[in-house]
Amino acid sequence: MRDKLKPPTPDYAKVRLLMEIVKNAVAARDHGQSVEIDEEQCREIAGAQVDICELEMAADEMNLETVVKALFVPRPTLRNDITEDDLLDIVTAYQRQEIPQHEREYWRLMLEIHLPSTDVSDLIVGGAEAATPAEYIAMARGRRPILL
Repeated sequence: MRDKLKPPTPDYAKVRLLMEIVKNAVAARDHGQSVEIDEEQCREIAGAQVDICELEMAADEMNLETVVKALFVPRPTLRNDITEDDLLDIVTAYQRQEIPQHEREYWRLMLEIHLPSTDVSDLIVGGAEAATPAEYIAMARGRRPILL
């Protein structure tokens, strides 16, 4: 994928700081202490809204680093310079599971912005087993949202 399309690399100092805040809060909670996480401080660090409950669950059940890194990935916007080859590269990377976990939502949204389907991720992940990236894009272009 072209570097120009990629999301910015997260600031790892901020990622580590936010992870440390959540880990300390979870450790305190696990030891029966009351936990107060300063949501405003977390929002300032991440530069975005932070769901503290989601971070605590991630610390318990998932890879906290992946969830925290995802906070630093912005939402993609409509781009006039995206090409057919770019779309093929994105779908190919999805199929090969080459997209870092914390960037998956960014690239899924990028596809949904540039293709008329509302279920792009369903096509990539749950579509026909033998479909090529070009076939997925064609299927996505063939689907139209139902307007009520």
